Amino acid sequence: MAEHTRLIKITYENNESFEMETKLDGDSYLTITSMDENGYFSGLWDTGVAPLCKRYFNDMLDVIGAEMKA
Repeated sequence: MAEHTRLIKITYENNESFEMETKLDGDSYLTITSMDENGYFSGLWDTGVAPLCKRYFNDMLDVIGAEMKA
């Protein structure tokens, strides 16, 4: 079984932007979600951005767990 590194990078600036990216091993970063503040940020955070990020993180844990149990 090969060793892997999964990086999840979160970049944010209050009242400006939020971005979540991921990469596996030596691959390039892929954007999971990216959002600029446009007056709707606070309204979208609890129902959109936060649940999406949590689901992605949990999905990655499930993938890792399945691989390690195999």
